Amino acid sequence: MSRRDFPHWSDDCRIGLKAVDTEHQFLLSMLEHLNNVFRQGNKKNREEIATSLEQFIDYTRMHFRSEEDIMRLCHYDGYERHCQEHEVFISLAEGLLGEVQHSEIIQELEIINFLKNWLVTHFLQEDAKLNQLIL
Repeated sequence: MSRRDFPHWSDDCRIGLKAVDTEHQFLLSMLEHLNNVFRQGNKKNREEIATSLEQFIDYTRMHFRSEEDIMRLCHYDGYERHCQEHEVFISLAEGLLGEVQHSEIIQELEIINFLKNWLVTHFLQEDAKLNQLIL
């Protein structure tokens, strides 16, 4: 994956909730860091890959709780469905972490593309709906 293919924060990514936007921006920077660790591509960095992915998952979990707190406080209509999407993503990401920790071959391109595509799509399609909470 080339650097130009990697999503970067822009005004198009903003949903209008400052705390959520800040966390989204940080998630993209963590994902870029993970991508850079993958690109080093040697077996010595398997532990660094696992650590970076685990940190990404931990931060994502915290971010999801933050979003869910906002949705719950504002009685967001799509709360339950949105939370289910978060749960599915965390479960899938944890499965990828297990692959990194235990598989002989790491499918780094598939892993980073899945994480990137899911997050960007989720930001732009699902989280963008949260801007109605500030209107």
